[in-house]
Amino acid sequence: MSEIESSVLTNIRYGQLITTIDEDIGESETWLIFQTAKGSNRCYTGLFCLKSWKSFRYGWFWGSIRYDMLIENALEIQNNDRTNILVAEYDDSDYIWLQPLEENENEWIPWGKLEFGTPKDDRTYPLLWAKIWSNPAQSSIKMSNIPLSEKIDSQINKTLESIGNLDLEIVHTKIDLKTEKERYLLEFHRPDDSEILYEKREPNTKEIREFLRYPRTTGLWYETEDGLKLTWDPFADVIYAEGDDPEPIEVIRPYINRSTLPPGLDFPDNAAEFESAEVREGLLLLFKRERRNWKLWLLGPDIGTRLLSLENDSYSNSQVVLLAESKYLFDRHSNSLYKIKVALDFDKKKMSIPKIFLSSPLLCSALAAKGIMVKGIRREYPDDEQDELEKE
Repeated sequence: MSEIESSVLTNIRYGQLITTIDEDIGESETWLIFQTAKGSNRCYTGLFCLKSWKSFRYGWFWGSIRYDMLIENALEIQNNDRTNILVAEYDDSDYIWLQPLEENENEWIPWGKLEFGTPKDDRTYPLLWAKIWSNPAQSSIKMSNIPLSEKIDSQINKTLESIGNLDLEIVHTKIDLKTEKERYLLEFHRPDDSEILYEKREPNTKEIREFLRYPRTTGLWYETEDGLKLTWDPFADVIYAEGDDPEPIEVIRPYINRSTLPPGLDFPDNAAEFESAEVREGLLLLFKRERRNWKLWLLGPDIGTRLLSLENDSYSNSQVVLLAESKYLFDRHSNSLYKIKVALDFDKKKMSIPKIFLSSPLLCSALAAKGIMVKGIRREYPDDEQDELEKE
């Protein structure tokens, strides 16, 4: 492929990837910061749970939406590991290049095609998500004649300083989700305290979904009528049940965690319908590996046509986890909540175990049934694979 001159690039912006490490707990986060437009003093800014800039490669990444974490982390930035980046437009898309410290000056490494989600109301932070994937065309662009920005260090320092100095008393909360008297009940409390800070009651399932997803879809905190500012992540901070035993309320977990769902996946319209549903057992989800995806069979009791239509689709690894983590499936035809079991059918010699499966106790049990002993781990965020791009 012949080289393309860098003159084809437009809207060239500079920035940095900055990794911070909490030595007390051994965890690290990485900031993605770059100018909103060529020569702009404003910067898009996001904080991602990544060990280093090297981890920010092909895939989907959720940005932190917890303002308490953003403020604390921004205040602690000093001489951390910084990697210069360049973002530019080519053929109506954004691409990102990196210049690690060990590379020669003006040597830009193609890093991939970039998409990202910004908050509402023209805010530049926090970035809600970022996605990077390979595009061979990027490697053909000649980048050796593009210098570093002389002012980007100070500009990024000012950006982080402005976040760190935000005069906001924002409380990070966990949310207990349950139903009571035909209404959903949300109880907000600090992660290390059971004292209820705020309660919300709502009968409609869709309204509860939109409320719980509010920080993730807007990049904002929620302010109560009394002026209390609350922040939470719907993927990590909603508690559907205490302990290891699943509760029927888990049935709406996929509805909270995803914006796009398999057509056959159904949910009670409201809390009254949820409370009236009969809890049953005996429904087995059998996933059989095909060439690239999984085929699903629903075995056991007679179920309605909508739920049965789940058999018509093929499923990616993350969609298999999505269904397994619901722990219950709703059948509108019989007004039932079926507690599910999961089985996997695949050739152990031809398929490596997807890491995402290790986050699901049901899938770990299904793997154990095939003689594969794994230790399940709990991730903080759902792993939306590249075939499941969410833009809200």
